[in-house]
Amino acid sequence: MPVALTGIYRENVAALLVRRDGQVLVGECADKPGCWSFPQGGVDAGETRREALARELAEETGLSPRDYRILRSRGGYAYDYPGGHLKKGIYRGQRQTYFLCLMLRDGPVARRNRRGKSHEFLRLAWARPATFDLGMVPVFKRATVRSVLADFFAVDRPLPDAAGAVDAADVDSDAML
Repeated sequence: MPVALTGIYRENVAALLVRRDGQVLVGECADKPGCWSFPQGGVDAGETRREALARELAEETGLSPRDYRILRSRGGYAYDYPGGHLKKGIYRGQRQTYFLCLMLRDGPVARRNRRGKSHEFLRLAWARPATFDLGMVPVFKRATVRSVLADFFAVDRPLPDAAGAVDAADVDSDAML
């Protein structure tokens, strides 16, 4: 039986943090071990998208705006939560703006923010966009991530089926942070 979609989309920002070697930062989701995501989060009331990006990166990676430079951004991406779930009782999904950011410093990225609070990732790693396995992304986000990889990195990858196995082979385990 189809699920009737109600609710609104929450505004969201996501970071594509790229090193000079072309690898992008991904994190293993704490609430879904084995699933990987780009740093991202909601835009709070009264906050610009750039302000939300800076806040989310500080919260999730400990980075400040002096650690990266925004190269470009693109919006218009969206996904629905599975099964008609409404987050916070009203959000059916997220409408995302992605920011391509160049890392300006070498060295590790923290998994804790500056206050020492743990956040959304179990671990962070650098991945090659051209070989990143979409099977590592939560099923309901795969089409969006596929579009993002195509738009920002000219990577055209087929979507795995919903049962696609999570395989960390395309994440640089030597560069785990």
